[in-house]
Amino acid sequence: MPCARSPPTVDVPPSSTIVVNSTARDRSGVVSVPLPGRGPVHLVALDDGSPCPTQVVHTTTTDEGISTVVVGQKIRWVLEMMRGPELAGARITRVEHEALADGSHEFTFHDAAPGEAEVDLETTREQAAGAG
Repeated sequence: MPCARSPPTVDVPPSSTIVVNSTARDRSGVVSVPLPGRGPVHLVALDDGSPCPTQVVHTTTTDEGISTVVVGQKIRWVLEMMRGPELAGARITRVEHEALADGSHEFTFHDAAPGEAEVDLETTREQAAGAG
């Protein structure tokens, strides 16, 4: 009877992406990893910390994650996704708010890159609630 093993733990910064070889055999070749955000990518081996070569081969033309239009009290659905510096699990570094000519409001949230300062979204929550 095989013995149960505890799942491994990994000490990495928040927002890290972990790629795992789920088999016990050695592998070689290219690994394709879709990652959010933009900018350089730095990968290291977890066993010895050695750097792994990387190359960005494709970027999308938009960084849009969540896009929604809500009317009236349905803004609460969006407000429920805001916690501290996070919107729907993404850490936010900047928020743009525009009051449009038709009386509606547009909020644009920008994800924080690793090491980038985050903003508390409480003021944005209050602005959005007031606009709803």
